[in-house]
This record gives sequence, structure tokens and C-alpha cells, in this order.
Amino acid sequence: MTKKHDQPKETVSLSDICLANNKLCSQHAAEFRRIFGIQLKPYFNPITGFDIVKFDADVVKSTNDESVYDAVRRCFGQAGADLCEKLLGQTVGNEEE
Repeated sequence: MTKKHDQPKETVSLSDICLANNKLCSQHAAEFRRIFGIQLKPYFNPITGFDIVKFDADVVKSTNDESVYDAVRRCFGQAGADLCEKLLGQTVGNEEE
């Protein structure tokens, strides 16, 4: 039996990553604007995806004793926290092994 890490990994081109991440950004732009009152695009890079660090620094401003997730949920509700999770979890090229 081969182990998961022994199997060849599918190669994804940079172009594919950019296309998929741009699609993800477009799919969630209206929901992001509705929940947070701002555009998603300044917080979304086509290569790296959703920039949660910049979003936290500019918008959420979480404290040292709470996670960004908890701060988003406190300020914008569960829908905001869920959307951030979607944006982070679906970003192409950032999947966990």
C-alpha cells in the first residue's frame, strides 16, 4: 500500500491558480461587500488569495487576546466569520497537505 505522500502530486500552474483565485474573489465579492461594507479586491491577491493579515490590520483590528476569527464574529457576526473561512479555505495553492 502506498502512503499519501508517496503518490505523485498534481501540478497546478500559476495561471490556473490565478484564474481560480480570481473566480473565487468574483464569486464572493457581493457577499463580502454586504457583510463588511467594503470591496474584497484590495484584500485579495490572485496568487496568494485572501490576505487575512491585511484585512485584520485595516478592518477587524483584533486584540492580542482574541483570534481574528473571534474578532470578525464579534464585529460582523457569524456570516462574516464563515465568509473569511470560505475565502481562506478555498484559495487555490494554499491547501494543506
